[in-house]
Amino acid sequence: MATHHPHPSRPVPWSARIGWLLVWLAIIVVVLMIAHNCVNAFQHGRDTSPAQVEQAYQQGLAAGRAGADEAYGSKTENNPVLYKAFIKGYRRGADQSQRQR
Repeated sequence: MATHHPHPSRPVPWSARIGWLLVWLAIIVVVLMIAHNCVNAFQHGRDTSPAQVEQAYQQGLAAGRAGADEAYGSKTENNPVLYKAFIKGYRRGADQSQRQR
């Protein structure tokens, strides 16, 4: 037995097609941006030595203890691994200076 639809199907309007196209394009762009960020973080993590990470952490620790602004070098700005280590040290140094007061 054939299925019977109560209303005959109408063609989808152009505005709806364009809207769905824009939504899919936005989703694809966001997925590509996330993938690019993940690849970038992986490459920096692979190419960064533990000594560089420790140095960035120590610089952040000293800056946090001194109460300086979060001024990190351009080297850390482009490398998410070093940036994360610097910020971690900065927060720990700022917390230590708060406890000493």
